[in-house]
Amino acid sequence: RGLTAFIGSRGGVVRCEPVPSSAGMRCRTRDGVDLAEAALYNGGARATATASPTYHAAEAAARQAGRGIWAAGAS
Repeated sequence: RGLTAFIGSRGGVVRCEPVPSSAGMRCRTRDGVDLAEAALYNGGARATATASPTYHAAEAAARQAGRGIWAAGAS
């Protein structure tokens, strides 16, 4: 429900494209928000060891703010 509402508030469309030199995909909302970065920033995901510095920074921000999986008492 939260992700659906978020996507809806950003234009209701997601576009995924291959990441150059990677087997991965990058998915963005109509207005350009990277869904993986948003999930990391809100504590809904963890960055892999090989993730970009941007993704690691988003995870660090969530940890520092105690959002999502980084909230006190979250398991």
